[in-house]
Amino acid sequence: MVGTRYKKKAKTDVGDWFLAHWQHIILLIFLCAGVAVGAAVVRESQMGNTGLSAYFSGFLAERQGANFAARFLSAFSGCLVFYLGTLLLALSMPGAVILPFLTLFRGMGVGLLMAYFYRFLGAQGMVYAILILLPHLLIVTGILLSASGLSMRLSLNISKKLLAKNSSETPDVPDFRRFFIRQGRCLLFLCLSALLDSCLGLCFDRFFNF
Repeated sequence: MVGTRYKKKAKTDVGDWFLAHWQHIILLIFLCAGVAVGAAVVRESQMGNTGLSAYFSGFLAERQGANFAARFLSAFSGCLVFYLGTLLLALSMPGAVILPFLTLFRGMGVGLLMAYFYRFLGAQGMVYAILILLPHLLIVTGILLSASGLSMRLSLNISKKLLAKNSSETPDVPDFRRFFIRQGRCLLFLCLSALLDSCLGLCFDRFFNF
């Protein structure tokens, strides 16, 4: 009897967890799909007949020749574009539908970057990517997933509110104050991640020669 109650409670807890986090689960699926697509593009490409080589060569040259301020601005602006996109989409009705595809695009960029360093730059490229690029990528990706989940939920609440004019049940008014406080925290961590990326680059870029 006790075991049956425990199983029912466990199932209820799992169900409640999925109901509370289903937006993040969807976004994570799209992110993983994007990473897979980006890696597949690099796997099927050839070094001599693709623009990937020119792009990443310029990316490395820009990073290795930049000072701390330039590194920080480059790292921060790169993630700020996606972050601002999540904010704008949060305030629109179609935002909940578009946000997963924005996450897919972000995942493609991560997949392209990591797969390129692995395939075309060998062991040195992988060490560089894992030591210098991956910490920033992981932190930013997690933060953007969280921010996108918050934005997706707000977009859905706004849509329900607007579409409930002729309904007997009116959804609660979205809590914009709480939303922007949480998004402000995400922005702060994006800034700290850009600082980390800049510090790692200045410390270890000198040991790599591509």
